[in-house]
Amino acid sequence: MSELGMIYWSRRITLWAFVAALAWLAYAVVSAILGTGLLQGIRQLLVGVGAEALVRAAWPVLGWIGPPVLALVAVAVVARIRRSRDVRRRDPLRKFNREQRREGLARAGGQCELEVARRRRCPNPATTGDHFFPWKKGGSTVMTNFVAACASCDRSKGTSIPSPKSRQRLEERRHSYFPASVRVQAGERNEISGRTQTAAWLMG
Repeated sequence: MSELGMIYWSRRITLWAFVAALAWLAYAVVSAILGTGLLQGIRQLLVGVGAEALVRAAWPVLGWIGPPVLALVAVAVVARIRRSRDVRRRDPLRKFNREQRREGLARAGGQCELEVARRRRCPNPATTGDHFFPWKKGGSTVMTNFVAACASCDRSKGTSIPSPKSRQRLEERRHSYFPASVRVQAGERNEISGRTQTAAWLMG
C-alpha cells in the first residue's frame, strides 16, 4: 500500500473508532442509568434523603462509562497530534503560481480532472488548480500534486483526502490525455524528517 493510501485508511479508521467510542459511551450511559439505580438515587436526593444514596448508586456508573471515555480521549489525542503534524508539513507556498496553473490546465486539456457521479470525469471546464492531497494536511505545492478543477468540484472536494481508488482512477485517466513525457502521478505530501512507516500509519 502506498504512503498516501496508508494515510487515508489510518484517518478513516480513526474516524470510525471515534464514532464507535461515542456510540459505546451513549450505550454505557443509558445502561448505567437504567441498570444501577441511579435514577432512584437522584429521586431520593431530590426528596431530601441525602447524597449518600446518590453516591452509592452513581459509583457503579464509572465502571460502565470509564472505558468508552478513555477510548474517546485516546482518539482525541491521536487527532490532536495529527493536526499538529499537518501544520508542520504545510508547504510555505499556499497557492500554485500562474505558470504552474497554466501548465496544469494545459496538460488536462482545459477540463476538470475530478470525478462526478458514477466515477466519471467531470465534463466542466477547469478554472483553477487544486492540491490533490490537501494543502492543509501537508500537500505539496508542486505539479505532481496539481489537479485541474472546476469551481464546483473545487468546493465539494474541500480538504478531504482522496481515497486510494480515486487516485488510481485519476492516474489511469491521465494516460489518455497527458503528454507522454509528463508523469501521471497524483498526490504528493511534504515529509517530516525522522518519520518511520509506523509513524506514517499511526499518526498519518
